[in-house]
Amino acid sequence: MSAVEFDHIIYATIPFKGYGVRAWSSREKLENFRQAFQEWYVPFEQNTIRPGYEARAVVKTPTDEVYLARIFTKEKMDEKGRTSIVSHIVEIPVDLLKQGLPLELVDSEMAKLTVGPVGVGEIPKLRFVWEKQGEDPDIKYLRDHVDEETARRILMGYAKPRPRVIIVYKRDYWERIRLVYALTKLLVEAGVKTFSIFSDVPPDHIVKIFNAPTIVTNFMPRIRPSEDWTVVNIKTGEKEAGQTDIESVLRKIYGERR
Repeated sequence: MSAVEFDHIIYATIPFKGYGVRAWSSREKLENFRQAFQEWYVPFEQNTIRPGYEARAVVKTPTDEVYLARIFTKEKMDEKGRTSIVSHIVEIPVDLLKQGLPLELVDSEMAKLTVGPVGVGEIPKLRFVWEKQGEDPDIKYLRDHVDEETARRILMGYAKPRPRVIIVYKRDYWERIRLVYALTKLLVEAGVKTFSIFSDVPPDHIVKIFNAPTIVTNFMPRIRPSEDWTVVNIKTGEKEAGQTDIESVLRKIYGERR
């Protein structure tokens, strides 16, 4: 078991002030979060985030940190008890992701902190105990839902001078979030220096300010041919077993000599 801790911020409405960084674990780290998101802590249209719907954004910076934004709505957040969009963002060292820390686990631990009232000002770091057990669930999701050739096409999109990738994945928002986490692990393993992945379609002006954007969406958005997007359509449902899968299973059971 390993005890891990992370700096994080909560962007939401502040009573009597409006939207801003409501809570933080380290004032010294605020600039890191600002630079990672270019102050767009909620990089989606306001009507995209609504009760019963959530989104995620993951940003990898050149400093080998990954920033995960968990974006949702919460009631009774200001002086009049109104609902607010909340962006809870955590800073994760890439080395921990390479060691197999599941982003799904980080997500669930983040959720626990915002079930109750959300404070204002300095808050404790995000702390929890992690025990590595078997295969990383983020990688497993990638294996189960994205075949090898599709993963190759995604990585080839990142080999372009200005990577821009759209992944059409016609599943509900939580399945798209799980794919975002799986793709994060894929790009980290591939050594991609900077990237940003969104579980829904951000406005054009926001997409332009993020490095190497990848959009995971359940529909094909309008794009300009001149922008040279790599478009990948992932079939819904479990990955079909093919020749490569059969051979690998047989090798695992019977060994190389058959």
